[in-house]
Amino acid sequence: MSKPAPKTITVESSKEVTIRCGVVTDAEPLIKYVKEVLIGSKWALTRRHEYDVTLEQQIKWIEKHHEGLGKLLLLAEAEREIIGMLDFSNYHREIHQHVGGFGLSVRADWRQSGIGKALLQTLLDWARANPVIEKVALVVCSTNKPALQLYRQVGFVEEGRRPREYRLGKDRYVDDMLMYLFTN
Repeated sequence: MSKPAPKTITVESSKEVTIRCGVVTDAEPLIKYVKEVLIGSKWALTRRHEYDVTLEQQIKWIEKHHEGLGKLLLLAEAEREIIGMLDFSNYHREIHQHVGGFGLSVRADWRQSGIGKALLQTLLDWARANPVIEKVALVVCSTNKPALQLYRQVGFVEEGRRPREYRLGKDRYVDDMLMYLFTN
């Protein structure tokens, strides 16, 4: 199963964005990108001070996404900067390999411009052509309305919830919502 070929799209701001697979030379810019996203996101499940990844660890993480049929790392790039990322991995046990989950992020200044949808659609096209993947799953904070709108728009449905999964402060909790989409 091949990985998606790079493609250039024009987003709502009339700027060109390239969607492509991540490679090891992206390791350093990817670390910078993740730090930027963690600072600018109220829905990130990892806090900035918890993200302490070395260049070597990042390279290994990227390399893992090139192993096997059920892994994919997509980057959105504009003006030579990473502005979005989607990473997908299927489960490794034989009876569970047909299912995988993903994480999606877009830099704050590029949100609501179509980047997330382009990354997600690229994943779904790849998953539908993939002989292994039958179910794409995700988890999302129940208060993340823009993400929920996007996921529902492309066909994801709610599978369940984990009540009070995240504590945002004293007596402030958010549910974790589980969603899925079958590829066939």
